[in-house]
Amino acid sequence: NLKALGALLVNIHGQHEHQTLQSSAAQRQMLDARGGLSAPLTRVADAFDRWQALETEQTALQAARDQRDERMAFLTFQLDELNGLDPADGELAALAPEQARLANAERLVTGSDRAVSALADDDNTNALSLVAAAAREVGALSEFDPELKPVLALIDEAEVSISEAADSLRSYLTRIDMDPARLEVVEQRLADYQRLSRKHQVDGDALAGKRDALQQELEALRDADETLDALAAECDAARSALTKEASKLTKARQKAAKTFASEVTAGMQTLGMPGGQFDVALEPHSKVSRHGADQIRFLVSANPGQPLQPIQKVASGGELSRISLAIQVAAGRRDAVKCMIFDEVDSGVGGGVAEMVGRQMRALAESCQVLAVTHLPQVAGQAHAHHKVTKLTDGKTTRTGIQTLSRESRVEEIARMLGGVEITDVSLTHAREMIEAAG
Repeated sequence: NLKALGALLVNIHGQHEHQTLQSSAAQRQMLDARGGLSAPLTRVADAFDRWQALETEQTALQAARDQRDERMAFLTFQLDELNGLDPADGELAALAPEQARLANAERLVTGSDRAVSALADDDNTNALSLVAAAAREVGALSEFDPELKPVLALIDEAEVSISEAADSLRSYLTRIDMDPARLEVVEQRLADYQRLSRKHQVDGDALAGKRDALQQELEALRDADETLDALAAECDAARSALTKEASKLTKARQKAAKTFASEVTAGMQTLGMPGGQFDVALEPHSKVSRHGADQIRFLVSANPGQPLQPIQKVASGGELSRISLAIQVAAGRRDAVKCMIFDEVDSGVGGGVAEMVGRQMRALAESCQVLAVTHLPQVAGQAHAHHKVTKLTDGKTTRTGIQTLSRESRVEEIARMLGGVEITDVSLTHAREMIEAAG
């Protein structure tokens, strides 16, 4: 999008940027950006994220160890109950009919015996003898009327069916089990099925599957120790990888810091701080983070003979502004952006130092476009072109106007900046000399 594209084309430096420089995070980001260290930074961040993810997983598993032991004990108890029952697929469907037969065995014997007598064994009257008599009568009659032949066939079939039914009942009577011990076993298993079904809230037919599921869960929990050991090894490997990448980043930063410090120090010499020195100190951080293992500090000595000290301890706001400009200029010479905007970064300076600030910006303009918002004539006089910003109002609304000044108009504007409201011949001469001196 336009915002992302703009960041690649334009670099904006505000008048309060020197305050940002006092942040250790900003110092680290500036060194990394100026050193072009995005690739090693990404590798460190990726290694850190992987290590952190494994650490989090390991911590969660360790924290759940006590709960896991309780769960394993509970699962073992449940499995002991289910293994005691030892449910089998289809068993419950077979137990119910068996229980009904065993519980009613005596009635089944008595009733079946009476049925056999009624069908074939009663000496006085039985179904088989009656059907046989009927077959004889109809058979004799069919000799006189052929229409009775089908009836005779049906009677013959009935006689066969009755005879087969009687034989089946006799065979059934020999198989009826009247074993009270077996009945007790069957009824106990049915009761156990019912109890465990209620306990596990599943149908009796599903108890075998439930046992398998609990067994799988128990085995997985038992394997958790091995998982934890493997995870610990992964954590160690990830930590080693992070340390290795962080070490590479440190070396790259050390190299970038030397170049960066040399360039900023050179810039300070031309900004009213002759003999001033800038350095970047890298110290081991107590913990490795996504940003590496380094604590980065910008050190400054503004005057000869003064020891290097953290930039946060530089008391002068003007010095901080000039150091900030030197850093920005050093970065700008290697920056890929084509336009740099300085918004009153010369705040707090004046006189000859202000002129040197303007010269630095003019020199920087040789490699990219430089736009500077300033109230200092020493800075404005160094520019190749001058645009005057004015505020216009009719009492109801306010507008901002921008006017491109000609060479003579520039002389008048810089004279106004030098002398105030009233422009004098002296201020005009001084302004003209400033512009001509700039080239």
